[in-house]
Amino acid sequence: MHFKIPLILEVNHSEVWVKKNWSRLFFERLATKIEKFAFENSDVIGAVSKITKEEISKLGANPDKIVVNPNGVDEIKFNPDIDDESIRQKFGLSEKFIVGFTGTFTRWHGVETLFNAALKICSFRNDISFLFIGDGNLRTALETETINLNLTDRIIFTGIVPHDDISMFLAACDVLVSPHLGFQSGERFFGSPTKLFEYMAMGKAIIASDLEQIGEIIQHDFNGLKFKPGDVDDLINNILRLVHEPELRIKLGNNARQSVIENYTWKDNAKRVLKRLMNLS
Repeated sequence: MHFKIPLILEVNHSEVWVKKNWSRLFFERLATKIEKFAFENSDVIGAVSKITKEEISKLGANPDKIVVNPNGVDEIKFNPDIDDESIRQKFGLSEKFIVGFTGTFTRWHGVETLFNAALKICSFRNDISFLFIGDGNLRTALETETINLNLTDRIIFTGIVPHDDISMFLAACDVLVSPHLGFQSGERFFGSPTKLFEYMAMGKAIIASDLEQIGEIIQHDFNGLKFKPGDVDDLINNILRLVHEPELRIKLGNNARQSVIENYTWKDNAKRVLKRLMNLS
């Protein structure tokens, strides 16, 4: 403001709310004033979802400054031509149909939903394997159960993978799952999962929770399949459908790639913010 340089603020949600509900918040009154000051003195506010826009507007952000700007992807770094064989060979999965997940192993990422689906599928199919990419506080319990059930050759936990290598792991999968859950607090799901756009850019068939922004971006039977959040049987039915319909997998993957190229690259993300800034000018 002092130097007449426009200030663009990206907001995933109220940081005061996040600290208060998911962590610890000290000096709440001061933190609230600082957050409001940031809203008031920004020229453009990029909110990652419509829910975030609604919530920060209630906290004093001027709606006219806000542009809904979902997360995005580098469509060159994540693309369908990446070789997958090295990852398949590494984990002994060359001849398997692979269902993949990447993310933080926490409740709201829905990792338990996919894990429970994997256990059921492994009980009656021996040609489907699951690749869990990432880490988090639920990983130890899930991995321990996998070991106890002697399923370590069917349900693979990779641990943390450098982001530069994630695309190779996604390339190894036939289907990618985004099984997010709503928040236990009852707060509407305000997220914009980056992994969803990375999945789409890979040109893979996607199964995703029908949840707020995720359910808006994924159009059922066009660029992915949707299932009821937390519904293990619904997820299983969608996985098996894609196992048996290779043409559908190709169609969904191609449409997902096209959707992300047209709307959700990081370049598109920057253009939306700059367009709003130019309009204000």
